[in-house]
Amino acid sequence: MEEPRLSRRIRTDRSTPGASGGENADAPPASRIGLLGEEAARSHLRGKRYRILAKRLRTRAGEIDLLCRNRRTLVAVEVKTRRSERPEDDLHASQLDRIQAALKEVPASLRRRTRDSRIDLVAVRLDSRGEVRDLLHIPGIRWFP
Repeated sequence: MEEPRLSRRIRTDRSTPGASGGENADAPPASRIGLLGEEAARSHLRGKRYRILAKRLRTRAGEIDLLCRNRRTLVAVEVKTRRSERPEDDLHASQLDRIQAALKEVPASLRRRTRDSRIDLVAVRLDSRGEVRDLLHIPGIRWFP
């Protein structure tokens, strides 16, 4: 008898279950720190009139923390969150290469009405209670057609 084939489901919502509320309270501290940073970044970018298209978008080349559109530009946002050190110092050229490769694999349905692509960095520093101490947004770390 032949074994049944298992179909592979593809999640369209790349967010973590419970990421917006207290349902994820038993997650490891590093995961909670990352989620806090991503939420702060989303809020900041919405205030700057960015349109959030996807969060935690996975492609064959890697993951994009936040995929946004700012006017006619498709923006991959890398979010770095730390408690004490400078999070912006933790972004390396190899990560930018991986993010750029992932951005090139973004489906056409998410690329509509865009001309250029770029990578932004949002660095979030938290205090000891896990609240945002400061947020630094560096647009256009890397541009490409």
